[in-house]
Amino acid sequence: MSPATDSGTDLRASIRAALEGRSGFEATDGDTAFSAVPVQDWAAYARQFLFWKTSNSLIAVRHLLEAIDAGVVPILVPPRIPAHKLSTLRLDHPGFGYFDGEEIEPVPAPVHVHADAILCVLTSGSTGKPKLVAASDAGLTAGIRAIHASQHLEEIASTGVVLPLAYSFALVNQLLWAVLFERRLVLLPGMVDPASTLDMARREHVAMLCMVAAQVQTLAALGFDAEEALASVKIVNLAGSTFPLSHLGSLRAMFPSARFFNNYGCTEAMPRLTAAEVVSDDHPVTLVGRPIAGVSIRIAGEDPDVGPIEFKSASASIGLLRPDGTVEPHGEWIASGDLGRFDNGDLHVLGRHDQVVKLGGERVSLLEIEYALQSADMSSIAAWAEPGDREGEAVLVAVMAGQEPPTTAELMRHLRERLPRPMWPSRMLWAEEWPLLPNGKTDRVELQRLVRSDSLPRLYPAN
Repeated sequence: MSPATDSGTDLRASIRAALEGRSGFEATDGDTAFSAVPVQDWAAYARQFLFWKTSNSLIAVRHLLEAIDAGVVPILVPPRIPAHKLSTLRLDHPGFGYFDGEEIEPVPAPVHVHADAILCVLTSGSTGKPKLVAASDAGLTAGIRAIHASQHLEEIASTGVVLPLAYSFALVNQLLWAVLFERRLVLLPGMVDPASTLDMARREHVAMLCMVAAQVQTLAALGFDAEEALASVKIVNLAGSTFPLSHLGSLRAMFPSARFFNNYGCTEAMPRLTAAEVVSDDHPVTLVGRPIAGVSIRIAGEDPDVGPIEFKSASASIGLLRPDGTVEPHGEWIASGDLGRFDNGDLHVLGRHDQVVKLGGERVSLLEIEYALQSADMSSIAAWAEPGDREGEAVLVAVMAGQEPPTTAELMRHLRERLPRPMWPSRMLWAEEWPLLPNGKTDRVELQRLVRSDSLPRLYPAN
């Protein structure tokens, strides 16, 4: 019986079956296919932790699955992690080895695994300080099954990867899902070559994609007509930021047979908490749906309407990895780092703590303001609050980027149609180049530095 129907099959057993060629799991980069022939002996590193630099290649997939099967606990680091950050991590964890994608750098006194961790994922969360989030076999298995049900993946035979596999979204929702449910994994070129990515997805009959908003913007900029549509794509998952509602029309043109899901979660959740299908462009930008199977969510704090989002689930990570190889377990309830509210059982995510501000005595989500500022010509928008003159009152600043800056008159007309005057940003500026973090998200710290140093041209108020 295949893992898709046998609820007793766990991820580790599915990995071994895939490595031995006993399952329906397949992987391809378009030219070659996943091989059942072993490529490296990992036995000497069993029960050890290795910082793990991976890539979206067949050999990297084979390395990762082989290592997990051998009992190695890989700590996945982003492919573009700055060298100084990686050096700091290794200095802070002297008992952990390092795999650079080709060779292993062992350590003289390796730390051994003291918990049931199967792998770890690196995340900075809301603090910017790296955290090593540990996941278990049982937790990942439960989470992948819940994702499978919430995203309606029963009839999905393949998934195309455009995000780095070091990120939990692609790792869990695509690679490990394909292993557990014996599906086909297609490693696409990615957004360095968006046209080739679409061509290969069409050629390989990809049925599911997982993307972030910035990638949708890149694809939408290509332009599209009906003859180029990818009819094979049935599911498009978005996560990592607000759903790009202004590009929903472009998504429908590219993927006319697809259902679109707005997914919410965090690395500690490994990674999914909720999923909501987006069917129209009037979908509330903050709406992320109801908890997936096995997940409980509550709004903490004293405010009855808005507060910190906390969750608990059998599929969550088991805790944070310490330098001595032990795991600091989470409490009963785990903070996601966001503020939210419930409306008739549906969760609305208002943003991080600094993305909910007080305007005119009312709490406002900056995500809603960013969405209101969007137009077909705007590819990127970021809004934040600067300290104001009046106690407790924020001053809004917004930075935009796109094909060309709007005139002040165009901007005013757009704002009047979509926002009440008290919610207008006090300053709106234009960025010719949009700063990004290694994970593809907006580098808000750099944007704020540019604004505070008066390095960006002003759109409003007019100079």
